[in-house]
Amino acid sequence: MEDQAIYHVLPDSPISVLEMFGTSKQQINLFASKVINEVEAGNIDPLKVKVLCKTLSEIADKIDKGTKDNQKTAAALYGEKPFEFMGAELHLTSTYTAYDYSNCGDSVWNDYDKTIRDASFHKKQQEDFLKTLKAPIQVLNDETGEVETLFPPVKSVTDGVKVTIK
Repeated sequence: MEDQAIYHVLPDSPISVLEMFGTSKQQINLFASKVINEVEAGNIDPLKVKVLCKTLSEIADKIDKGTKDNQKTAAALYGEKPFEFMGAELHLTSTYTAYDYSNCGDSVWNDYDKTIRDASFHKKQQEDFLKTLKAPIQVLNDETGEVETLFPPVKSVTDGVKVTIK
C-alpha cells in the first residue's frame, strides 16, 4: 500500500477564503452545527467563536455594501427573472420602497402626522418619568380628578456578550 500524503491547501487570497464556505443551506447548517458541537463539547472557547462570528459578520457587511453596485451590474446581465448562481437563487429586483407623504399637501395626513409626533414625544417624556419611580406614588389625574397609583415599570434585562472589534 502506498503512503498517502495529506495536503492542507491554504487560501491564497481573500476570495479563496470566502470560497471555502459552502453556499447551500445544508452546507451552512452543517458548518454551523459542527462549530456548535465543538463548543458544546468544550473543544473550542465560546468567546473565541463569538469574536470570530462578529468578525465574519462585519467582513460580510463591508464587502456586501462595498460591492453593491457591482452586484447589480452583474445581475443585470441575467435579465429580470430569477436565476440560479452557485446554488442560490438571485433576482435583480426592487428590495426597498419608501414613500414620503410630507409633500402630498394632504391636510388630513399632516394632522395625523403631527398628532403622532406629538403623542410620541409626550409618551417618551412620560416613560422617562415612570423609569425614575422607585416605589408606587399617588398622583392626581388632571382629566378625571381622581387619584391614581403609579407603579414603577417592570424592567427586564437580557444578558449577552457585546463584542466591539478594535
